[in-house]
Amino acid sequence: MTNSKTALIRGLRLRCPKCGEGRLLQKYLQVRESCPACGEPLGHIRADDGPAWLTILLTGHILAPLILELEKRQSMALLPELALVLSLAIILMTILLPRAKGVFVNMIWASRQKSSAE
Repeated sequence: MTNSKTALIRGLRLRCPKCGEGRLLQKYLQVRESCPACGEPLGHIRADDGPAWLTILLTGHILAPLILELEKRQSMALLPELALVLSLAIILMTILLPRAKGVFVNMIWASRQKSSAE
């Protein structure tokens, strides 16, 4: 049985919630129908808008202090500042979104395992 902490770590690593070995996603954001290592069915788990919400929340919290500091110092012109912030936002979102999806799918899986055990 997997606890929430293990599911969270496996989600961040984009691994199967049950065995921790198989890859969770087969494309950028597409959940595999089943784990290639243990065969656990995964395709039925829907994370919906949760990963996008978490990604936007984290990106905003990471970039907000940078934007405030750039504005406070006024060390850059507007266009280079905008280019920097947008580039960082795109990079952060590209990195965070699959991991957020992994976390949501694995936590949903773990909660179902816990509720079925009770």
